[in-house]
Amino acid sequence: MRHRTTRWFPTLIVLAVLAAGGAWWLAAPEPAPPRIAPAVPSGPSETPDPAATPRTEPVASAEPAGSDYERCMGLAMVDPARAAVEAERWVAEGGGDAARHCAATALLQLGEVERAAEILDALGREALAPAEARAALLAQAGQLWLALGRPDRAYAAATLGLAARADDPDLLTDRAIAAASQGRFEEAVDDLSRVVDLRADRAEPLVLRASAWRHLGQRALAEDDLARALALHPANPDALLERGLLRRDQRDLAGARADWETAIRLSPESAAAELARDHLAALDER
Repeated sequence: MRHRTTRWFPTLIVLAVLAAGGAWWLAAPEPAPPRIAPAVPSGPSETPDPAATPRTEPVASAEPAGSDYERCMGLAMVDPARAAVEAERWVAEGGGDAARHCAATALLQLGEVERAAEILDALGREALAPAEARAALLAQAGQLWLALGRPDRAYAAATLGLAARADDPDLLTDRAIAAASQGRFEEAVDDLSRVVDLRADRAEPLVLRASAWRHLGQRALAEDDLARALALHPANPDALLERGLLRRDQRDLAGARADWETAIRLSPESAAAELARDHLAALDER
């Protein structure tokens, strides 16, 4: 099973995800007494109101930490080599979770995906942050593990993330992809069925579940999911790719060819089109 740039990995990993959220999830270093540390945000899109946080006096370390984080993350996007050096120094000086997150971003920009995944995975397990935020970090790590061809690590990361966000459709989808990549198609169907219930307007989980059904020999269920996916999105190249595979398995080679040629015509630069070309070449060799 290929990684998620194929039908089991249709969504690209976006580097900006690592930098877009700001430092809301990072717990500030605990100040020395008698100062009181600022409150940790209660959700992934909220920032604590300083005026609502009881303190005996202002926290001197909070603003410099935020400034350092924003500066480091900005540098990681424009000069990742320098940012990686500065983040490593900052980690050694006690920069904590903020410094480690910046280091992961810089490493990812430099193409050192495995090192970045290790850091994000560790942060998701250990960071002084709300459970929701750790789940987001584990989701990022899981997608990197999938891209690296490590579905075992991706499955573990998604499972930990789901402990905090049990009905998160993206974590469920990633865990299904990881399970299917290990040949565990029944588990993939279970997770994808939950996603279908949660996001009835999405074609992707239907296409992925159809692929799992096909591998389990359940052609009728696969056909039904693909019909639903194409009703939602008639030009979906992943659905056309998968329907072509079903038709090929049923010896309908003309129908398979038509689906794959349509996928290429509708989305020539997509991963689905790339795979469709491979399958067409295999047909021509026959």
